[in-house]
Amino acid sequence: MTKRMNVLMCSAAAVVMATGVAGCSNSDSEPSREEMAIAACRAEVGNKLKDPESAEYRNETAIESPASSDSNLWAVTGEVNAANSYGAKAGFAPFTCDASYGYDSGEMVAVARLSK
Repeated sequence: MTKRMNVLMCSAAAVVMATGVAGCSNSDSEPSREEMAIAACRAEVGNKLKDPESAEYRNETAIESPASSDSNLWAVTGEVNAANSYGAKAGFAPFTCDASYGYDSGEMVAVARLSK
């Protein structure tokens, strides 16, 4: 491969990569109601932990309530692992959470339950 071809291929690859990164950015868009429900539930679960900053979450799912035709009610489940009073993590524990979208406030309100 000649030096000129190499430069052209590298330039083309850089343009494709920059376009792909720019095209994937959704920083201007609003979060979905599903994302809002998960975020509200994480915050509520965090309020129940000794060290919310240490929390790790996994296996989170948000399901819109069949009774809610307008993305107003969500059921969120997942697992959380966080440091206890001794600073040690005891392992992932399941949590459940109900989230409701307030049209007046534009925010999700959540109630979470941790399983021991």
